[in-house]
Amino acid sequence: MSGPVPRRFTWEGRAYVVADVLGHWVTGTPWWRAPAEPDDDTHTWRIEASSGQRSGIYDLSCSAGRWSLCRVA
Repeated sequence: MSGPVPRRFTWEGRAYVVADVLGHWVTGTPWWRAPAEPDDDTHTWRIEASSGQRSGIYDLSCSAGRWSLCRVA
């Protein structure tokens, strides 16, 4: 895996700890758009995480140093 692997995140005021990384993929800038930065790839991790009260499967993405929660399963 390349790029920073998520270890924990906060969502809706709760701290979640990553229990397992289920998958990782990289999405590049579409060919029809010029990249804003030379390395503008988006790294996405499908993870299993728990807040202690609830657990689930989440997709976390990182692009240009900025993290976001993209999907909750």
